[in-house]
Amino acid sequence: MLIKLFGFFLLAFMFSGTIAPGDIESPPVPEGVFLILDDGTQEMRSKVEFYRQGNELRARIKELKEGYENARCEQCTDELKNKKLMGMDLIWGLEWDGSRWSGGEILDVDSGKIYRCRINSIGDNQVEIRGYVGSPIFGETLVWPRAR
Repeated sequence: MLIKLFGFFLLAFMFSGTIAPGDIESPPVPEGVFLILDDGTQEMRSKVEFYRQGNELRARIKELKEGYENARCEQCTDELKNKKLMGMDLIWGLEWDGSRWSGGEILDVDSGKIYRCRINSIGDNQVEIRGYVGSPIFGETLVWPRAR
């Protein structure tokens, strides 16, 4: 019985029609510049801009808080050790999975640690990013408001 049921669903799928390339909607990309705010003071720490590199979505530091323009990633390791923060990618490896940008990584410049990440939502005035270890349940959601 189970084999017949599976066969029915397979046939239904095969004859349900095909999707033409023009039918697939372009994935939404966070456009513009977004702010990373200090958790305590809510002052701007940096401005970040998303960009695409092939099928990958990335985000880089576009501007730093006044007085920190020459700051470096002192806590980072490997090739990021002591690299200037200005122009550095904070997010890389995000790919569109059909419903969201996922499978990427995000750098915490304060600790030098790299976490997995995905974008939960892209709104008119903010982007919501989930950074996590292992499973998204074990993480933190960051909300970056759009710069005005």
